[in-house]
Amino acid sequence: MARAGISIDGAIKMMEKNALRQEVKNLIIGLRLAVEQGKPLARAMKDAGVFGDLAVNVVHIGESSGSLAQNLDYLSGEMQKRRELKRSVAAALIYPVFILIATVGIVIFLSVYIFPKILPVFSSLRGDLPWSTNFLIFFAALMRDYWWLAGIIFLAAVLVWHLLIRTAKAKIFFDYWLLRLPVLGAIFKNYHMANSCRALCLLLRGGAGIVASLELAGKSSGNLAYCRAFGKSALAARSGGSIGENMAEEKIFPSLAAQIICAGEASGSLEDSLVCVARMCEDEMNGAAKNLSAAVEPVLMVFAGLLVGFVATAIITPIYGITQLLQK
Repeated sequence: MARAGISIDGAIKMMEKNALRQEVKNLIIGLRLAVEQGKPLARAMKDAGVFGDLAVNVVHIGESSGSLAQNLDYLSGEMQKRRELKRSVAAALIYPVFILIATVGIVIFLSVYIFPKILPVFSSLRGDLPWSTNFLIFFAALMRDYWWLAGIIFLAAVLVWHLLIRTAKAKIFFDYWLLRLPVLGAIFKNYHMANSCRALCLLLRGGAGIVASLELAGKSSGNLAYCRAFGKSALAARSGGSIGENMAEEKIFPSLAAQIICAGEASGSLEDSLVCVARMCEDEMNGAAKNLSAAVEPVLMVFAGLLVGFVATAIITPIYGITQLLQK
């Protein structure tokens, strides 16, 4: 609508009429009222509290330079690309998580609901039960009599984790730890790298300075490790240093990406180089996601088979012993 020459307040009114969800409509109404009061769109977005720094700054630069329509177009493409990346990561992780939850659920069902029904038969047997059966009896009794304690421990662990992750030291440790995970670390690295490079390219195309663009691109990544690394690159750029050379010193940046950015700086085509790096990281992430599914699937199947097999053996072994006694 901005490209068609429609005023900002007129465009927002049209969006308000076409909003389907009430919460979105309320958000647009707030933007409209702020703009009608004379506030810039970027200020209205910032006051709304739901738009990130990247979006607010891109809109602010567009309003200041008279290229709002173009910057909104860039921002729309960036948000769409981020959504696609999130879907790729979620698709790679949802299958292993589902298999793991299903396996644990089956084991708990067999231990808590099926096993207690045949437990009196085992109790009447003379002689020692196998260690696997004794362990299952202990686990079933624990889940039956002390389930509330397990719930308290789980809630306490979630609360402690929530409090810890809000501290800076715990957050930076967790963010670095995610990047060092086998297989998953490569997915997270490429995901954050692609997002940061696209954000940096977006800000540079929008007319932001290189130092401010680096700082905002790091913050938009959502990972403190990349936020710190881009902050160091911003300091290097402020003193006249090379961004690519500074990135080459950081272990979280692929060496090829740093080389491409160095080449872009030397040739004056940094924005094109950033797009190239973002696409390369997206391809690497998609490949790692496919490899994750292929590698984790057999491992999870074996784990599920062993776990369910252990429970089945613990139940069947005493029954087999009973049939042997009856035959004698």
